[in-house]
Amino acid sequence: MESADRATWYRIQFRRQAEPGQHVLLELLDPAPACAVSTTQAVDAVPAAAAPAEGLEVLAVVAGSQDEARWRKQIRGWVESSETPTVSAKAQNVLAWWAAGRAAIVAPADEIQPALLAVVELAFYEAELRRLEAETAAAWPQAEQDTPLAYDVTAGDLARREMLGRRTVAVFDRRIRQARIEPHLRHAAADLPPAARRLGDILRRKARVQDRLEALDGKTEVFEYIYELASQRMGEYRNSRRERHLEIIIIVILAVETLAMFIDGFITWWASPD
Repeated sequence: MESADRATWYRIQFRRQAEPGQHVLLELLDPAPACAVSTTQAVDAVPAAAAPAEGLEVLAVVAGSQDEARWRKQIRGWVESSETPTVSAKAQNVLAWWAAGRAAIVAPADEIQPALLAVVELAFYEAELRRLEAETAAAWPQAEQDTPLAYDVTAGDLARREMLGRRTVAVFDRRIRQARIEPHLRHAAADLPPAARRLGDILRRKARVQDRLEALDGKTEVFEYIYELASQRMGEYRNSRRERHLEIIIIVILAVETLAMFIDGFITWWASPD
């Protein structure tokens, strides 16, 4: 940080792989390996640029600077201007405000980096949680449309088999992603500095990630139940149709054999001399 009276603006992007020369701030594991790459800039005023769609912007101010009170008010307002709810946390000498896409930190110089790691880790996994919540909400109309298949399937429904399969796979995909990110949302990573873990756990409680995980888990179970039953009914109906077709084929074959035996017997009788 160039001056105790200035702020550092971190612009962070989450990428599958860092490009040569990029600074990797944090390695992330789930739901697929990724890394947080950052650029920094000392600023004299709160930046006006909007937060990146798939990243995070963080303003960090050294505690005890001459203009700390002014900075604190301005950067808090900057975070709260985000469209998503803002949560705040205090862990010993560290103050933090966080919302989706934006965060602000006021801390002693040696505590800023751990606080930054805590915020970045939470931002990545919470963004994955929001993505799952949004996908689940968007899938409700489809689930309601498919619910009748859980107890009855007709011949006309067989045309929906491939679509039903895709929706079933989508449910499993969401469940797998949720299972992979859930441990990271319940607790900050064990390999983070202790100060980062403390701040990260406080922010998690303030962001209600535990309650949101439980709510998402309940919704996902409903989807799994609907599509498990629908797939079962669809399979049963298809097997029933195949069995009926097989029975019809067998009946036809037996009828043909019987008719052939009758014709053969009739020809033999007709051809006999007496």
